[in-house]
Amino acid sequence: MQNFDIDILKRNVQKLMDEHGTKQEELADYLGMSQPNVSKALNLKYKKCFTLEQACRISDFYNVSVDYLVGKRTTYSAANNREIVDLLITLIESGKVSFSEVNMTEQVYPEPLPHESSDPYNKEMQYPALFFRDYWLPGEEDVDGSQFADILAGGNSTGNYSVNDFLRKFIQVYTLRQKGDLYDETYKAVVHDYLSRIW
Repeated sequence: MQNFDIDILKRNVQKLMDEHGTKQEELADYLGMSQPNVSKALNLKYKKCFTLEQACRISDFYNVSVDYLVGKRTTYSAANNREIVDLLITLIESGKVSFSEVNMTEQVYPEPLPHESSDPYNKEMQYPALFFRDYWLPGEEDVDGSQFADILAGGNSTGNYSVNDFLRKFIQVYTLRQKGDLYDETYKAVVHDYLSRIW
């Protein structure tokens, strides 16, 4: 494992411990380690780290993947709800995404369970929606000095344009694949090409 992966593992384990209020003694007991060894494994100054077996046990303890612990990006289908929420928090807190509420009309069945005679009905639903804004709104407080200079120069793009451009193209190709109008190999090649163009 490369050094930066070890540091990521240590930081992610410490983050999970902080979020769950886990003491080093508790984790040490679960892993069959001494508390001083857990302390050293968490310390970025030491080369000592958790073994692969210990990382797997930690992932079970916190119900996260080992990929998450070492900072490896996972696909949506492999990500659990916690990892998805962590990614959303990071995107929102970084200012990369904005959010709003969207209203949708959906067909739902009476609760608790539909019966054979139950007919669906239309229900107005409201959902949180995230989006990548291409431009800043006047008066936004998170604009730093260099970004403000760009605004004054007339180019107030946040750099999200390439993300939105990718998403628009990806959704078209994904829809074709879902309809069976595009082979998997072609789909993967096109998505790979789109990914290579993100700046």
